[in-house]
This record gives sequence, structure tokens and C-alpha cells, in this order.
Amino acid sequence: MPPKKNTKAPAPSPTASTRSSRSQTKAGVAATDTAATGDTIKASTVGKRKRTVAEVAPVPSDSDSEEAPEVKAKAKTGPKKKAAASPTKKARTTTTTPKKRANTPFSLRTCENWFESLEDPESPGNITYRTIPAWLEELGVSAEGVVFYVIAWICKAKQTFTISREEFLYGMNTLVADSNEALVRKLPSMLKEVSPSHSNKTFDTFYKFCFNYFKPADVKNITMEVAQELFTSLLDVNRYSLSWTPSEENANECGEKEGDFPHRKAFVDFLGQSSLQVITRDQYEQFLPFNKHVPWDLVGFNEEESTWPTLMDNYIAWRKEKCP
Repeated sequence: MPPKKNTKAPAPSPTASTRSSRSQTKAGVAATDTAATGDTIKASTVGKRKRTVAEVAPVPSDSDSEEAPEVKAKAKTGPKKKAAASPTKKARTTTTTPKKRANTPFSLRTCENWFESLEDPESPGNITYRTIPAWLEELGVSAEGVVFYVIAWICKAKQTFTISREEFLYGMNTLVADSNEALVRKLPSMLKEVSPSHSNKTFDTFYKFCFNYFKPADVKNITMEVAQELFTSLLDVNRYSLSWTPSEENANECGEKEGDFPHRKAFVDFLGQSSLQVITRDQYEQFLPFNKHVPWDLVGFNEEESTWPTLMDNYIAWRKEKCP
């Protein structure tokens, strides 16, 4: 009989078994590496996320506990901060109440615009007799007072009833005034500074300025009409007030008869009846000490020993007859 076939599977050879074991080992290692790599990537990603969060909002330590809230607040409210700041900025730029304007520093540009509003279109670069009356009305003062004379003096104006741009800017810069409102606030102190009295040296300077200002440049004297106006206005202490308004005076009255300038009214009346056409500088300037040293009742006056200008002697003779 032929021998029976062996039905058992042949045992694997050592070489094949080894190869199979190596394949399984490699597969296991690969699986293990893949899992490890995934865990590593996952851990790395998680770590990065933590770092990103930490960078935006770090957890404050004990030493940083006061600074950390500021960082968080900026991160949350940063975009809204600009919108919140705009109303405050707008409020500062739209404040135009008179009280605020009163404390505003002098502005040269504003002063120039002010001058241009007063400028005579027929005489560019100047404020003249054509625009002065309207200006005084805006200031709320009488054109028959002394306000304009004082303004011209402050500006060191040189031409009669004219103030140039340069003179105006100089004077208003001196006063620190760049508008009608600012000038009106300065007027009371200005008028007080030049108020007429024998003891006020500033008035003496102002009084002499007016002779030069109203004297034509090419002559030495002022006209009789101008002289009468200056004596009437400059020596009347009442006109150095913003509230002063013209009032009718009795033509028969000889004058105040008291005060620093008792001869003011009577002397002006005398000039109106004289044949003189002009008043000299000496006659104009000597009228101040004449009022100081010669009382209304003429006590102590000696005509023969008088050293006053002849015009004053003639006035006293007229006065004795008209106003004994």
C-alpha cells in the first residue's frame, strides 16, 4: 500500500516565521508611531492655543494684579474709546459764550478783521471821519464825547480824524482788545487814566497830543472852531464817562465857577465873540495853568503884572463886563 499522506500542515520554516514576526512588529511600531505622532500634534496644538490665549489675556500674578485689569480693559473697550472721546472734543470746540470769549487771548487776525469792518472803502487802510460816527454808535458812546480822542491817543494817530491800519493794530495790541466788546471793557479805565485835573500828568500829555492831532500838518496853529471844541470837551470831566450824553447848556451861563477849570465855558464864549481866526500852541497850553492860578473871582489877579498871553488878559477884561 502506498504510504498515507500526512494531512497536518507543515510547520513553517524558521525563516518565514521570522519574516512574519518582523512584519507584524513593523506594523505595530508604525501604528504606535502614528498614534504617538497624533498625540504629539494634538498636544502641540493644544499648547499653542494655550499660549495664544495667554498672550491675549495673561493670568496675572500677585505682582501684576494691578496692571492686568488695564490690559483686559483696553482689549475689550479699545474700539469704543474713540467714539466716546468725540463728544468731549466737540464740546470744547463749540463753546462760544461771552464769558468764555472774555478770557480769550488777543488775536492779531481777529483784530485785523475788526479793522477791515471799520475801514473806509473810499480810503483803503484807514478809519476816517466817514466811518468813525458809525463805529462810536456800535460802541454805545456819544460822538460829542472824548472817547474817540482817547482812542486816537492810544493809537498814536497822526492825521486828523484818521487812524491807519498800523496805528490801529498798535493801539489795540497795547490795550489787548480785538473787538468792540473788548474795547468797551477797556474804556472806563482808559477814560479814568486821562481824566482832567491839574495833578494828572497823563491828562497833560493827552491834552497836548490833541493839539497836534487836530492841527493840519503844514501849519502851526489850530482853527478857532477846533479850539472851542477842544476846550469844551477836554476840560469837561463829565464827558469822561461812558454814560455821558449831550445836554443843552444855558447860553447865558458864564461857566461852572468852580472845579479845576472854572473858566472853561466863559472862555469858549469869549472866543466865539472875538475876531481871532486861530489859537496858537502857547495860548492853548497856557490855558491849563491859567485855570489853576487864576480863580473865578479873580482875587489876586493884577493885570499890570500879568505874564499871561495877551489873549488871557483880553478875556479877563471881557469877563469883568459880561460875568462880573
